Amino acid sequence: RNHYPLIALNCSAIPETLFESELFGYEKGAFTGATRLQRGKTELAHGGSLLLDEIGELSPIVQPKILHFMQDKVFYRVGGTRPVKVDVRIIAATNMDLEQAVREGRFREDLLFRLTIVKIHIPPLRERPSDITLLVNHFIKKYSYEIQRPILGISDDAMILLEKYSWPGNIRELENCIERAIILCDGKILKPQHFLLESPLVAPSAGPVPSSSTQGNASTQKQEPIKRPEPILPLKEHERRYVESALEKCNWNQQEAARLLQIHRNTLRKKIRDYRLKPKT
Repeated sequence: RNHYPLIALNCSAIPETLFESELFGYEKGAFTGATRLQRGKTELAHGGSLLLDEIGELSPIVQPKILHFMQDKVFYRVGGTRPVKVDVRIIAATNMDLEQAVREGRFREDLLFRLTIVKIHIPPLRERPSDITLLVNHFIKKYSYEIQRPILGISDDAMILLEKYSWPGNIRELENCIERAIILCDGKILKPQHFLLESPLVAPSAGPVPSSSTQGNASTQKQEPIKRPEPILPLKEHERRYVESALEKCNWNQQEAARLLQIHRNTLRKKIRDYRLKPKT
């Protein structure tokens, strides 16, 4: 069906009263203002695919109409009497738990069964970090053009930050983050300070604070030796040690080390070259 249209319809963006005419179209004179025949999204997708996005937001009144169409692939335009038969593939998408919606009476069980002939679960972005590099490069190209900022790319440490971030808002959050970074960038390379993301690394706990019953008097406690603060190393040195530690832990299996570091394998190979890392003999 790749030579035929892919028509998308956002089920949450169309009012219930207009949904049927948007989906199936209407005949001339069907209602006030219908001055000509209007084909709906279903008819426009003939031979191709119809994407029903956010299908969990469909109202109970519209759901049986979708079900009947999926069963017979035949519909009537609003105000029409002649059946129209089409050949379309239905693709439905939602971030809602439809099984829970069925239990709560908000979604028809028979429609759910009809939709789930083939079910594809797309994991959240944090579970597929290898996609982040591709998406980042795409959004940089897109918003550099739209905002008219000559952004050439992203620094390695910024990419590491994005790959380690949990992305609770998934791809939409990543897209907004790239757009904001391009707006804030004062050069041609995106850097960590342009993303305004909190560090995904969790600081180690300082341990429980001793209670008043265990503190005792200063004169009776053993004096702890004063510890001098460790010198602060450059960020790249921390990264080099971290990458080297992951490689040694995985016996220099680059695929396993990349998975452990939650970065793409090509990114890991570049860091091995940049830091001139070699297995210890």
